[in-house]
Amino acid sequence: MYFEDTLFRDVAIRDTVFSGGAPSGLRFEDSELAGVKFEKSRRLTLNLTNVRLRDVDFSGIPVSDDFRTTRFDHVRFDRSDLRDSDFRGVDLRSSSFAGAKLDGVTIDCATRFPDGFDRSKFRFEGVYTACGE
Repeated sequence: MYFEDTLFRDVAIRDTVFSGGAPSGLRFEDSELAGVKFEKSRRLTLNLTNVRLRDVDFSGIPVSDDFRTTRFDHVRFDRSDLRDSDFRGVDLRSSSFAGAKLDGVTIDCATRFPDGFDRSKFRFEGVYTACGE
């Protein structure tokens, strides 16, 4: 099935593969994605607003978004381009970022990462000491 500039609102999508073989823009609002894989594509753009992600694989695709209203559970961003994304207040403790491009990503003291995660490439909004770090 081919989707271009499509809005999915208030849906639950499970065990699905989205392939970006053609230019496409996918928007998800007030939805849940579970067991979903976004195949490698330089032309796939995503917009996620108030979306719960569970076992979702973004590996190898460019993703640039404001994720502040997105909930994550075992999401893989391996080899994804996340430059200039906004992760303020997001719990990423069960996410994977192996080989991801993270330059310019915005975080704050409420952003949570996996143990031992290197946050050196992130742009911090606020003061770390105000967060008790």
